[in-house]
Amino acid sequence: MARPVGILGAGAIGQLLGLQLAHQQVPISLLRRPGSPSEQRRHTLENRLGQNHHARLNHHASDRPQPLQALLVATKAHQVEAALAPVLTWLPPGTPILLLHNGMGPQQRLCHRYPEHQWWWGTLSDGALMLAPERVKHSGNGVRIAGPAPRSHLPPVSTLSHQQAPKVLRRLGFTLSPEIATSLWQKLTVNAVINPLASRDAVPNGALLQPKYRAEIALLCRELAQLGQALGHPEPEEKIRQRVLAVAEATAANRCSTLQDRDAVRPDELAQISGYLLAEAQRLNLEMPSHSALYYQLHPAHASLCSEADEPALP
Repeated sequence: MARPVGILGAGAIGQLLGLQLAHQQVPISLLRRPGSPSEQRRHTLENRLGQNHHARLNHHASDRPQPLQALLVATKAHQVEAALAPVLTWLPPGTPILLLHNGMGPQQRLCHRYPEHQWWWGTLSDGALMLAPERVKHSGNGVRIAGPAPRSHLPPVSTLSHQQAPKVLRRLGFTLSPEIATSLWQKLTVNAVINPLASRDAVPNGALLQPKYRAEIALLCRELAQLGQALGHPEPEEKIRQRVLAVAEATAANRCSTLQDRDAVRPDELAQISGYLLAEAQRLNLEMPSHSALYYQLHPAHASLCSEADEPALP
């Protein structure tokens, strides 16, 4: 019998991926909080046409050892390290781990602390909405990209090639890239403009296309271009601005994830988006006044970048 694919994080994205794999007859193990009972639950995936697909998915506690062919981590960025801690006490080093959260920071720290594991980084832009605890709507197809953790973040003996990608990535339609860090940086630049602006003003993404945001977006993109140059991601500010506006237009009716979290009075991921950028700028002695003002307006309690969530990426 085939070993299951483990999914850590049973939110909208985690359930979406699990149900898509179950539709291909791939066994799934949704990893829940330590001590959770092992049980099987009926899940529903609603597609964009309103059609429903059902599957029974196995739920297990994350501290219960089990043979997995791969582990997909679909938690929020600020939950990744704590959620993975019980799993890493029993998961064999040879089991591939794919990190799919927004923002940056946890990827680098995990690679540094656990270099014996097979780390893969990924990003996806699918629209997914939780309608009920076991019911998810797939509201839009997105781009899915994954690749091995960059060599700069792993010892030589641990480096992987994209040719060694686990089969589950192809089953889920991920494009494999040897330059995944660039893809994540590009997504980060979009999130670093859209998420804080839309959250500050409590508006859908499309509102940022209005002329009144033009100057502020230009300043934010200029600072991102300067930091990107220093981090090895050289890119003109105009290209960043065009990418931000293209995403705002393509997702015009959407309320960004940060705004959804704030509406629901949940912790958001800005520490791993804006906070990460500001920590990296501080490390490199660069100024990002526009991003700083936005971040501290939304997170006034973060008077410094000394918290664990805001640690700069390890070189």
